[in-house]
Amino acid sequence: MIKDSCNNKCLNNNSCNKLNINKKKIEDMIEYNGISKNLPQNSTIFTQFTFNKTLCIPCEKPDIEKIVRLDTKITINDYKVIKTPVGTSLEGQTLTGCKLIVYGTIKQLVMYVANEIDQSVHSAHFEECFCKYIVLPNNFSKLTNLKVIPYIEDVTINESDSRCFCECINIFLDTRLCANCNRCNEVSCFEECTKSLGVSENLPQNPLFFKELIIDDILCIPIEKPDIEGLISITSQVDIISTKLICTENKKSLEGQNLSGCKLIIEYKVKDLVVYTANEVTQPVHSAHYESSLKSTFVVVPCEINGVNIQELLDECKLKINSYIEDICAKNKDRRTISRCLTLLIDVEPKCIKNAKKVK
Repeated sequence: MIKDSCNNKCLNNNSCNKLNINKKKIEDMIEYNGISKNLPQNSTIFTQFTFNKTLCIPCEKPDIEKIVRLDTKITINDYKVIKTPVGTSLEGQTLTGCKLIVYGTIKQLVMYVANEIDQSVHSAHFEECFCKYIVLPNNFSKLTNLKVIPYIEDVTINESDSRCFCECINIFLDTRLCANCNRCNEVSCFEECTKSLGVSENLPQNPLFFKELIIDDILCIPIEKPDIEGLISITSQVDIISTKLICTENKKSLEGQNLSGCKLIIEYKVKDLVVYTANEVTQPVHSAHYESSLKSTFVVVPCEINGVNIQELLDECKLKINSYIEDICAKNKDRRTISRCLTLLIDVEPKCIKNAKKVK
C-alpha cells in the first residue's frame, strides 16, 4: 500500500506547510507494506508503543540513492505471565497482580536504488527484537489460553545518510483471552529462558507512587572473549544513582495520564553478569560483565504528603527509592550478542509515613 499523507496542516506557518509538502512528496515515493488495514475494536487488554531504530545497509552493499519500498512484519515469539503488585499509581498506571511479558521480532525488507551509474535496485534484510508487557485482568487464570496479535499502525522511514536510515514504527499489541480454545501454536511460553538471578522475591504491597518499566538491551560479548555456544545464567541489578524533583502541570491527559504538579526524576544504571559456555571443542565456561549508560525515568509524586512539602522530604532523605526486578529474560541472538529483557518496578516510599494516604 502507498502510505497516506497526514491531513494535519500548519495553516499559520508557511515554513511548516512547505516542510509538510516536501515530506509528503518523499513519502509518496516509498511503498509501505505491512501496515494493518483493520485495527481491533473495543480492545481492553493491550499495549501500544513506538519502536525507533537507526539501521545501516551491510558494508558489502552499495550506497543508498533512494529508498523505494519497505516491507514490515511483526512476529510474536514467546510470552510468560508474571506476578506484580496490585495498585494504581498517582500517574494513573494500574497493576492488577499479573502481567504478560511479550517477546517479539520485527522483520523488514528494504529495497532501494543504489547510488551508482546504472542505478540498480538492491535489498537489505533486518531483524530486531522487542520486549513489552501487557497488564492482565485481576481475575486472570493461568488455565486461560491467550493470543497476542500485533498490529502495525504506522511506519515512517527517513534516510540519515548514504548508508543508514532511521525508522519509526507505531505498534499495537492486542491480547485475546479464550478459556476453551487451544493454545496458539505460533508461540511458546518462554519459561525455558536462561536462568536469571536478581529477581525480587518480595514486591511492595499496595504501592502508591511508582513507575513500571521494560528495559531491553542488546549485550555484546567483548571482542577478547570467545563466541557463545549456550547461555547458562544472567544476574542483573539496578542501582539508583540520583534523584531530582521538578515541577509539572497539574492536569490529566485524554489518555488518562495524570500529572500532579510534581515529578521525581530518577537516574539509574543496570548491571548484568552473563555466564555462558564457549563455542569451542572443550566448551569452557566464560563470563562477561556489563554496566549500562545512565538511564532516566520519572515517577509522578504529590507535592505534599500529610502536609509536608515533598521537597523537604527529599532534602531530609525521607523518600526511599526502591527498585524491584520483577522478571529477567535473556536469549542469545547470535554467537556474539544477547537480548536481555528486564521488567522493573521503581517505588517511591515516604520513610516517615507508613501509610501515605493523605496526599495533595
